[in-house]
Amino acid sequence: MITPAAISFSDCIRDLCDELPGFSFDSSSAEPFASLNYETECRIKNLALKHFWKQNGIPGVLQPMIPAVQPRHYRTNSKRRGVFANGKFQLLHPGHSVQAEVRGNLQYSMLEPELHHRIYELILEMVSRPPFRFFARNLNYCIVRGSDRRAAVISEPCEN
Repeated sequence: MITPAAISFSDCIRDLCDELPGFSFDSSSAEPFASLNYETECRIKNLALKHFWKQNGIPGVLQPMIPAVQPRHYRTNSKRRGVFANGKFQLLHPGHSVQAEVRGNLQYSMLEPELHHRIYELILEMVSRPPFRFFARNLNYCIVRGSDRRAAVISEPCEN
């Protein structure tokens, strides 16, 4: 039988992040540490894991996290939700509101390859043209799959 944890890993991270000036941990964010340098992110996660391990009485010897070879721009799948706001079409991270901070009409990600950003920018440019407005009004999600060299675009229309 598995007993519930005395403290969650997310709580351990939040406690450590409260001590970082100018940083607030948002556990609902898709990339809560992307704004930090990777060494700081690893230090926080290792300390939080040690605290979680100890507080929950987990047996065994905890080994430190192995750092990622490519800590940023590594995602092979990215997704944006198409939204019309103030007469403009925007591509937002799923779950983010229209009021979220956006550069232009696109939310960027530190974890996605630059090629994904360029593709989303091209899509925004295209759907702002009159012939493609119908497509924009009926676009629910736009997904980019691929690496920093090759990618495919998948669109999901709104259900009417």
